[in-house]
Amino acid sequence: MSQIKRRTWLKQASLLSAGLSFPALSYASLNRSETLNSPNSKEVVRLLFNENPYGPSQAVLNRIDEVKNRSHRYANFYEYGYLELKKLIASKEGVKPENIALGHGSIQPLIWIAILFGGQGKKFVVPDPAFDVVGTYGKKIGTTVKSVLVKADMKTNLPAMEQAVDDNTDLVVVVNPNNPTSTSVSSTELEAFCNKVQQKCAVCIDEAYIHYLGEDWQKKSMARLITGNSNIIITRTFSKIYGMAGQRMGFVMGNKELIEKIENLFMMGFPGNMPNIIGVASAMAALEDEAFLNSSRQKNNAMKQYIYGELEALGLEYVESDTNFFYFDTGDYSKFKTRMNENNILITGGWPSKKSWGRVTLGTERDMDIFLKVLKS
Repeated sequence: MSQIKRRTWLKQASLLSAGLSFPALSYASLNRSETLNSPNSKEVVRLLFNENPYGPSQAVLNRIDEVKNRSHRYANFYEYGYLELKKLIASKEGVKPENIALGHGSIQPLIWIAILFGGQGKKFVVPDPAFDVVGTYGKKIGTTVKSVLVKADMKTNLPAMEQAVDDNTDLVVVVNPNNPTSTSVSSTELEAFCNKVQQKCAVCIDEAYIHYLGEDWQKKSMARLITGNSNIIITRTFSKIYGMAGQRMGFVMGNKELIEKIENLFMMGFPGNMPNIIGVASAMAALEDEAFLNSSRQKNNAMKQYIYGELEALGLEYVESDTNFFYFDTGDYSKFKTRMNENNILITGGWPSKKSWGRVTLGTERDMDIFLKVLKS
């Protein structure tokens, strides 16, 4: 298996200087102090939600200070209005503002997509395991969902997904890079898949972790396939590498007709349905701060190398990650999770198709040292 390997540990010198979770998490079981964000509180170690543990950029923090006194206003008008954010995203993605709808993270747009394309008599094709918001919500409204297992190397099985598409299929979902397996398929392979399948049905690509694919991540995005009559839908979020999970900012890109339908049905033109003004202003600052993205990737890559070495030393099988989390065979996920929870460490895993595998977010050096201490015990 090319992506699952034991590697020689190389702990980079820079390290020293430097969902929806399925199965569902029982929030009632969490320590109440977990909701706090003070270094003096006795918190759980959050290795569950794939947040950027280093927080947002200084540019974002400065922007928050700048606009916090406008928090009594809706995010229209002003230089930091939602229309200005759409224009900025469009300029960076090579699309038009009419191809973009803003949402709360990417989960909300993914639910919109499930509603628009799903329902009684409708059919989705989704990868398994994956961050399956569309399929999960689709089932709630009566959609038939066909799950296609990932390949032996944990990559999304695009040929099998294409074969699963028939005349009754309304939507295919690909998560790239995939969550929880942490793998990605090549942009060449994915583009060919999109071009073929969109002739039969809509194709939704969840690109929540696309920024972790390197400085050339935009070349690997499928945003370039969005045209006036394309059947391609892209979702993105500011919750991961941008470090803005708590601000709930994201967006969906698609053809003009789809975006108009989304905004007419779910936003209805009311200012109160627009994203919050601090989130909008912060997102604009984040999009202009490439240095922060590069720094976050470097820290993340250094931590990955460290963790690979530790897993190898323990003889544990893992997937080489294209994301900010790692996926490995725990041997017995139930016991693994119990042991972690006993030590106030939040993780996830145990997907039905990969019952012994667990997913762990790459946290700070402190976080990972706590995790490794428990793992080794």
